[in-house]
Amino acid sequence: TNYATFDEALTNWTDGTTLTLLADVTLTECIKTYEKGLSLDLNGHKIECSDTSWTIWIDGASGSELTIRDSQDGGHINGNVYAVGGGSKLCLESGTVETVLANGDFTMTGGRIISEDGSGLNVNYEVDVVISGGEIYGSEYGVWMISQGNVIISGDTKITGAGQYAIRSTTS
Repeated sequence: TNYATFDEALTNWTDGTTLTLLADVTLTECIKTYEKGLSLDLNGHKIECSDTSWTIWIDGASGSELTIRDSQDGGHINGNVYAVGGGSKLCLESGTVETVLANGDFTMTGGRIISEDGSGLNVNYEVDVVISGGEIYGSEYGVWMISQGNVIISGDTKITGAGQYAIRSTTS
């Protein structure tokens, strides 16, 4: 279904559906998801938000689930994607995201997280993180384990950080 506005498309983005971008999108406030089984296809386009806190917020209390993919080249989310604790799940299959804050479970099978302003992937709670492909870069650290979590890294994965470490853990 084609919608006249992006806001109309967001309103109809419900459990188990895919939102495919048909043009670049500039938001004044972040996208908050409360649904399960959502997919976002960047389709070669960019999402940016003037709200500097988050571009996409995945609600934990509702157990929201979001998969990000890019069916064309060049799809990019400028800003933070925040998987809030309490049952949220985020999966990155393809496309580029500036920063991911994983307070909920996070799976990465491809794509890129490229942060020029800090760490690329921040793991903040005891969550499950599975990375089996893609690239993560941070101007500070590629991955920063701020608290304990279950992290599995395998496959063709490249993790780099311009700071002292590609992966840093502040937990014992």
